[in-house]
Parts: sequence; structure tokens; C-alpha cells
Amino acid sequence: MDSLQKAIVRRQEELHKARAILAKRARKFSLVSGVITVLTVTLGALVATRDTAISLFANSRTLLVVFYSLSGVIIASVAGLEAAFRFKDKSAKLHLLAATTESLWRKIDTRWRKEVSSSNYTAYSTEQIEAAQRLLDLQDETLEQTSRQAAELGVNLPFELGSSIEWENVHAA
Repeated sequence: MDSLQKAIVRRQEELHKARAILAKRARKFSLVSGVITVLTVTLGALVATRDTAISLFANSRTLLVVFYSLSGVIIASVAGLEAAFRFKDKSAKLHLLAATTESLWRKIDTRWRKEVSSSNYTAYSTEQIEAAQRLLDLQDETLEQTSRQAAELGVNLPFELGSSIEWENVHAA
């Protein structure tokens, strides 16, 4: 039972770290999306003043044309980046995945306390051991699903989590 408990604790730590990685990446994508939106709106408003600026500063026409042309290129570039990488969509999906991971972490912790943990006994019953094994299976499924969904959004969770397996404790089947 000791090795089961250690494995469950290790996986809980992985789930907690996964949630933190997902939330951090979601915040990063959200920030990038926000910057792109601000640049697009601000430069778009600025470009709308092109004709007025050229009328007012006719002697600097060439400089103004270059400036407004560059502004248009920047607008097209940042809008293209958002369209290609969908930072806003990825941010929302990663926030949801982080919240789901946190919720599952709590669910597993609660089930451990209800079904396995026992302060009244020093020895674990067969039912408690089987409950611990089911929790371990649930953790593995949760980590697998979370990793798959994160990969679809461009986050390689196994790589970012690093290896949490203690190879000296791995037993042959």
C-alpha cells in the first residue's frame, strides 16, 4: 500500500504542476492576444487619419506615406499572426483545461480521503487497496487526457513536466 500511496502522491503533484503550466501558458497567450488587439485597433485608428495628415502636412507627404504604409503592414502582420496562431482561442481553451485539471485534482484528493485514507486502522483493507488502485487508474487517465488536449493546443506537458518517474522504483510487470 505504501508504494500505491507514493505513486498517487507523485501523480497528484504532476496534476498540480500541469495545472500551473497550463494556466501560465494561457496567461501568456491571453497577453499576446491582448497586445495584438490593442496594436490592431490603435494603428487602425491612426491609419484612418492618413488623408487628414497628408492634407495638413503636404510638405512631408513622402514621409507620411511611408509611415502610414508601414502602419498598414504592421496591422496586416499582427492580424495575420492572430489568425494563424489563434492566441485568444488557445488561451480560453488552456484556461478551461487548467480549471478542469484543478477540479480533477481535488476530486481525486477527496476520493482518497473518503475511500482509502483511514485514521481508525493501521492496516488497509482489500477494499481500500482496490480504491487506491482505482484512483491511480483515474490519475493516469486524467494525465493522459490532459496531455493529449494540451498537445492539441501546442503545449507538450510531458516535456514541460519532465520525467517524474523514479526509475529505481519501477517494477517489471
